[in-house]
Amino acid sequence: MGNTLAMRIDANEAGLAVTTDGASAVLEWSWIADHCDDVGSVDADTRQRRRNTYGNEVVARPELAQGDQQIDFVWADGTESSISMDLLASVLPTRHVGVPRPLVAGLGLDNDITLWHTGDQAAPPSFVASEIVGDEAVRQQFVNAIWRWGVVTIEQCEAGRAQVESLAGAIGYVRRTIFGGVWELAAEVTDHRDSAYTKVHLGMHTDGTYMHDAPGLQLFVCQERDGTGGESVIADGFAAAARLADDDPEGAALLAGVSVPGHYVEPGVDLRAERPVIATDSAGRITQFSLNNYDRSPFYLGPADRPFRAAYSAISADIEQAQCWHRISWKPGRAMIINNWRVLHGRTAFTGSRRFLGAYLNHEDLESVRRVFANG
Repeated sequence: MGNTLAMRIDANEAGLAVTTDGASAVLEWSWIADHCDDVGSVDADTRQRRRNTYGNEVVARPELAQGDQQIDFVWADGTESSISMDLLASVLPTRHVGVPRPLVAGLGLDNDITLWHTGDQAAPPSFVASEIVGDEAVRQQFVNAIWRWGVVTIEQCEAGRAQVESLAGAIGYVRRTIFGGVWELAAEVTDHRDSAYTKVHLGMHTDGTYMHDAPGLQLFVCQERDGTGGESVIADGFAAAARLADDDPEGAALLAGVSVPGHYVEPGVDLRAERPVIATDSAGRITQFSLNNYDRSPFYLGPADRPFRAAYSAISADIEQAQCWHRISWKPGRAMIINNWRVLHGRTAFTGSRRFLGAYLNHEDLESVRRVFANG
């Protein structure tokens, strides 16, 4: 148990009124539904969310029973869940909401970027692996295409780690993380319990929201594929941010002004970091998009919580629309590289074998090699 002994909890039609020695708040029922931490809502080992509960901004008061360590709920649709006293204690006092910079004045760094909104637009640019590493002019086209579109595909890749290292070398170098340098991605891999190592549908997300410096690029090289399903789906986070800024400037400003905490937990590892969904430079231009509902940690914003969750819900729902996606099917020898500071990725559920080798790269290396080419 945490600091729960001095906590008082009262239920009313609006939510749970929680009072501690140093703070008090009324946590609305929609917030409670979004933050339940029972095993049906959150994986007990990884602390990854198992339910998408954002977007339910009007939630009726549930039936509830309060125990010493948790409160159990039965919601109007019959769903049962619970929230621990420790979680309630952890979100008080209310997090400070900073004053956001103006949003959106444009795209950061420069404007040599093409936003894409719908899946019926042209497919991402495609290259041949041997030409990227063997022809400097093609390598320059490859780098510029990643910058402009945020994603490219690569064909005729050789199997094995050497090919991954070679493709990474066209931009910079393989970045080591807790997953290693060149890592294997397959449902059969048991070294990590992340949701990526499963066969179920994986919603749109960016990687590394629990890292202070999220990986800039992700490279996936298909080694084996048989069975059904398993397409990769990708969406342009910069385009989603621009849409929200047009439709709801105040909501976009909240997503730029509030740092969202993320976490990654497994035996021997407990990573935590935070950053806004929309990162901007001093002029309010978008420089990074970062969203992963699986790894989102609990937090509470007081009066700003409802409008923040509404904005978070809106941009999440936008990104999850299939018409915003590009779909990429897989076969051995095909690869994809995405700008993880811009493009979200997910996948459809699948059967059979689906095995990749992959790597993370640094965003600054993409910026660097692009400048080198531009300066001749």
